[in-house]
Amino acid sequence: MEEFVVEDYTPGPPEEPSGDRCPRCREAVPLKAVRCPSCGQPIQNFRRMLPFFAGVGLVLGLLLAAVVMYREVYLADLERAVPVRTEEAPAPDFGTVPDTSAEHDIQAQTQSETKPDAPARPAPPERKPPLNR
Repeated sequence: MEEFVVEDYTPGPPEEPSGDRCPRCREAVPLKAVRCPSCGQPIQNFRRMLPFFAGVGLVLGLLLAAVVMYREVYLADLERAVPVRTEEAPAPDFGTVPDTSAEHDIQAQTQSETKPDAPARPAPPERKPPLNR
């Protein structure tokens, strides 16, 4: 029979602890790894995106603060502004009020009964000779 010789096993450096697993081969992946060490699959991790999301949140917060401050300053300026004084303008003159008496009705009827002559028809335009003659 053959004897198996067991060599002394010395563990290597410990891997960085991680709860992340490769989505392709399900192997444990170190925290700072960009790709899986066993299969090469790119690793996407929320912890890597955290600085990006924090930066976007900071920019949006600063933008909101700027808008609120601008609005407050604008409203404060409106409250402190001196109102514009305008002198009261005279009422517009629309002319005389038309007469609605019976005489006016009779005049309107006589004007409508006498129609002016229709204008003469304009002369037809002269026709130009065709270009091929």
